Amino acid sequence: MTDINLLPSEDKVSEKLSSFQKKLTAFSVVVLGVVAVFTIATLVMFTAAKAQESKLNERVGVAAGEVSAEQLTEELLTVVDKKTESATKVIASRMLYTEVLKKTAELMPLGVAFSNLKIDGATMSASATAATSADVANLVSSFVTTDEGEKLFSSMSIDSLATDAEGKYTFSVTMQVNRPEIKGVAN
Repeated sequence: MTDINLLPSEDKVSEKLSSFQKKLTAFSVVVLGVVAVFTIATLVMFTAAKAQESKLNERVGVAAGEVSAEQLTEELLTVVDKKTESATKVIASRMLYTEVLKKTAELMPLGVAFSNLKIDGATMSASATAATSADVANLVSSFVTTDEGEKLFSSMSIDSLATDAEGKYTFSVTMQVNRPEIKGVAN
């Protein structure tokens, strides 16, 4: 027996299209649902990332403020350090001439007298007289070989030596004064 087709062919096509339309609608709903889930997940992750970015920006702002405050302090300390270093160098380069003269007078033998004393930086020069040649030798000895003399003078030279008719010695002397040492500064 042959099948009898009770539905006309147009109804069949219409039924297939209707079935295809239902399948396409179901597929579209599923795809739309998946897209909606991904969109919601993306929005949640974006919101979380923005909140984290906001916190990080706030921390960066606080840290930048702290760095700026510390930078000003560091600049001030650098300036103060340079000024202190300069002042210490100036102090180290200066000598207390009153102390130098006082110690020189303490080291001089009794028969020796200075006149025309000149001080130029760390160099002292003077014209001097001595009663005997032994007094000249004692002067050199006390300035060069004693501990106090070595602390006070780094070198000494007799530039000229002469005796007059009375037997007195006249001479000129040049002495190099040691600069005082200040802790933490190299001369």
